[in-house]
Amino acid sequence: MQHASSVTLFCYDGSNSSKHAIAATSEALSTNNVVLLHIWDPPIEALADSYSDPGTPVGKSLDQLEADEIARATALAQEGVELARAVGWDAHMRLERAAGAEWRVILDVASSLDAGLIVLGTRGRTAVEDGLLGASVSRDVLRHSSRPVLLVPAPVETYSPSDGEHSIPATAAY
Repeated sequence: MQHASSVTLFCYDGSNSSKHAIAATSEALSTNNVVLLHIWDPPIEALADSYSDPGTPVGKSLDQLEADEIARATALAQEGVELARAVGWDAHMRLERAAGAEWRVILDVASSLDAGLIVLGTRGRTAVEDGLLGASVSRDVLRHSSRPVLLVPAPVETYSPSDGEHSIPATAAY
């Protein structure tokens, strides 16, 4: 169990997995001092990921694109802070620009905060999917961390045969 004054570092990317990690741990952790970390991609990487997206901005300078990405990252991180505060935590956000491997950024931030615990939601991918799709950030944080790490499994999805839709229940079983 953590000391009451210890910082818990939550990695938050806006995904259902990261939202689920907050909900799943809200009653289990005896913490109140939470930092939500969001790692954002610089414009070059963001553009490379969205080159086929018709919504990709055209005619903006690199500085304008960076300002847009910082604003998007700030809004996303603020969403996580609001979720954490809604469960009663004293939460603050921290934005970090992606600089190499995300797992390394997470561990560097955890070190700078002297975090007592690092919490990540997993994507629910199998080992085969990880092998085909690339490395898993949560696996690499776990492998390289000297601090306690809590991995929260991806939320259980439900399937409704009547509408063919997958959804995540509002109150998933943990």
